[in-house]
Amino acid sequence: MRYIYTLLLALLLGGIAAQAQEAGYHPLVREGVRWVFEYVNSEMELYPSYNMEFCGDTVIANTAYKKCYCYLEPELDTDICTPVAFVREQDKKVFAILNKERDFSDYLYEVQRVPALESDEALSPDEFLIYDFNDMSAFFDELGGSYQQQIILVGDEPSNGYVSMNGPIKVIEGVGADASGNLLYPIAPPEIRQLNCPCPYSNGFIKLTDLNGNILYRSSRSSEFSDPYCDVNHDGRVDIADVNAVINVMLGRE
Repeated sequence: MRYIYTLLLALLLGGIAAQAQEAGYHPLVREGVRWVFEYVNSEMELYPSYNMEFCGDTVIANTAYKKCYCYLEPELDTDICTPVAFVREQDKKVFAILNKERDFSDYLYEVQRVPALESDEALSPDEFLIYDFNDMSAFFDELGGSYQQQIILVGDEPSNGYVSMNGPIKVIEGVGADASGNLLYPIAPPEIRQLNCPCPYSNGFIKLTDLNGNILYRSSRSSEFSDPYCDVNHDGRVDIADVNAVINVMLGRE
């Protein structure tokens, strides 16, 4: 048991050190990584996960976009899978256009964008803004709360994270929302988590991996989850208070 607490203390100190680092901006729209999401059915039985991934480029109205795929298979096969959307990132803003030729009745739930971010920079009525990493206040304002900024490790790289003060939602540069939705719809409120498939409830984001399956970031919803920052006292921060809490346990004070 003492070994476990010693290891936990080491993780805490490492997490605090990581948060002391400065993080450069990591683009969300990129190839070579896979987002994994999960559903549960009405009996709360776990359903197989589905994946989302960027692969390949296209040009719409003289503007370059990445093709965004959503698929159930372990690996993406672009010969049999069509994109669900076309996504671009510019000046830390992420925009998307849904692929109107894709049948959305399988496993991509159709809900209104939440939060519904407004933008004067959309290039067409069909294009919508998912994130503006220059100013996350609009995102969290739509959720009715404030946020605090943290440094969060994605793989071995420190990334800027934005953590809701009113709930478990996080938004991480290079990852997106650690929440109930997916890449195109970051937040799916409970009342609209219905799907057009046999798996009616979204369990949200699970993990980000590279294409070899190596985990770069794990969600708190993941059954494999182990928080690299070890918020021991559950105050939404990793700081000296968490270190003191572990030391107190090790010394038998708690």
